[in-house]
Amino acid sequence: MNIKSIMVSAKLNGTPDSSVKQLIDDMIANQHSCGLIGTGNTLQGIINEREVMLVCQAAFQGESSNAPREVIVSEIMNKQPFCLHQDTSIYEAFVTAKVKQLRSLPVIDDDERLVGIVTQSELLDAYIKLMDLDKDLKITNKKLKSLALEDSLMKIGSRHAMEIDLKYTAAQAKRNKSTYSIAMVDVDFFKLYNDMYGHQSGDVALLSIANIINKISRKSDRVYRYGGEEVLIIMSDTDEHGAKESAERIRAAIEMAAIEHLASDLKVLTVSIGLCSKMAGNWEEMVNVADTALYQAKQTGRNRVR
Repeated sequence: MNIKSIMVSAKLNGTPDSSVKQLIDDMIANQHSCGLIGTGNTLQGIINEREVMLVCQAAFQGESSNAPREVIVSEIMNKQPFCLHQDTSIYEAFVTAKVKQLRSLPVIDDDERLVGIVTQSELLDAYIKLMDLDKDLKITNKKLKSLALEDSLMKIGSRHAMEIDLKYTAAQAKRNKSTYSIAMVDVDFFKLYNDMYGHQSGDVALLSIANIINKISRKSDRVYRYGGEEVLIIMSDTDEHGAKESAERIRAAIEMAAIEHLASDLKVLTVSIGLCSKMAGNWEEMVNVADTALYQAKQTGRNRVR
């Protein structure tokens, strides 16, 4: 079952040059939880309830009169709204909403025209109903297991959640003609670390590295466990220069953490990082390129970004 079967029909609430007051009036009239901005049937931006409230509060601050400064929609809207195609399955839509922490998702057709909107709570309700109808216990258990979006050891996103995120990040980049980047991170000499300190200490070290990556990464970046000691980072709207700067900060922070590793050249744990940045690139090809770059970083001395 796809989201077309549960979405609510939606229309645009305003154009980029509309006032926020006009937008709010239209949102209330149509009972929308977010403002949908565009021209014709083409969605150009989105504003959620929280952003509207913040703008209204800011407009009143410092004003001598009771009338707030008029704010234009284009000043505050998200100009690259995340959309789902109407044929997306309810399951994939729900996982995407959870991973990207989106309360409302606009729905588009093949011509990228706005056709509806669906909320995370509606997706959850629909998914639960589908599972209730599933008579095959094995299939149900498999779906439940795959819904684990967090890796239990490293406390970052799971491989399954990563693949869904990559699929929709690539689709979004193609729609917006924007560049996104993938970073593949691998711990140097990790087998030697496990041999010297034991697998339990190895697990603790992986969790420490994941925590450092989460702390150093930008808020917009998403971090996943790719497999073993490899971590994959998705950087939306990020070109090669921006990706390299972010990767260098992560590499340096892990080296500076000085986690002892006497079997390595520097006597501390380090990582090698492979990058790939493309405009609207195929995510599977980009992962392969990043993986090749990671291999080259290992071959040319480790503890570096390639």
